[in-house]
Amino acid sequence: MKKTLALLAASAICVLVAATAVSALGSSAAKPALRPATPKGIGPYKIGDTIGSLSKRGLIKKLHPGCELDPGQRYANLKAPLRGIAIFGHGGKRITALSSTAGWETAAGVHVGMPVGKARAAYPGATYIKPKDNSPFFLGFLFVPNSQKTKMAFIVNPDTQTVAQIGIPSLSLCE
Repeated sequence: MKKTLALLAASAICVLVAATAVSALGSSAAKPALRPATPKGIGPYKIGDTIGSLSKRGLIKKLHPGCELDPGQRYANLKAPLRGIAIFGHGGKRITALSSTAGWETAAGVHVGMPVGKARAAYPGATYIKPKDNSPFFLGFLFVPNSQKTKMAFIVNPDTQTVAQIGIPSLSLCE
């Protein structure tokens, strides 16, 4: 009986020590770094990169048919921690646009989930179109530096008024 109690006590101490260690690691571990997004690309994905180059680097696997409104367009999913797609327009072999919904942050600190007010403050000269003011989309848009010379664009979620997606150099919307 004494051996059993000693074993239980030792086991309880081991579990307590392990739980404390895991808790300490969890609280001190930093969030994964967000990939930088610039008008030239997101993280390791750059506008103009070829399908072959991306495949060799293990950044894409399978190509999928793209928007039917752009015959010959294809896309590939971005590799984690990024979420989104690389778009290869008009049957080309180079990235023509990138679209991401997670894992990135612009040089000005804009990221998915950020309130649109903060995103607008980060890019004061950007063109902003409020959600629900631009039928038929009912989404909001922020065009950087403006809607005539777009280098980056953001979709704004109409329900939460937060950044939901980034597009480089512009957004790729399809029916």
